[in-house]
Amino acid sequence: MTPLAEQTLASFIACNSWEQRSRLVLQAASLLPAYPEALRTSAHLVEGCTAKVWLSIQSTTPELNYLIDSEARLLKGLLALMHVRINGLSPSALQRVDLLQWYQQLGLNQQLTPSRANGLHTVFQQLLAHSLH
Repeated sequence: MTPLAEQTLASFIACNSWEQRSRLVLQAASLLPAYPEALRTSAHLVEGCTAKVWLSIQSTTPELNYLIDSEARLLKGLLALMHVRINGLSPSALQRVDLLQWYQQLGLNQQLTPSRANGLHTVFQQLLAHSLH
């Protein structure tokens, strides 16, 4: 786990309520790099997400680097937390990540609606597929 992921996890563990965690999720959205307007195209839209999510994979070797954004603020925060956990990992390290466990560690799994969980899973599966090529 990267130092930023460890720091993020510590912040969530220190929360005493869902309201505190929710605020941290929304604040996490600001951790994402700016997503270029030129990449907000149908070619970069992630299929299977209720809200619009754009994904642009910058590289997969030697490590995963990608840009992501969503029009939905809460989903953007959840995607930012995924980004904190996996961006910069090697393809082999990415294959070993248990994303559901990450959200459980953050104390968020009970609050994920099925549609949000499916959207996060879809994004993660696309990243895994690209890392194998």
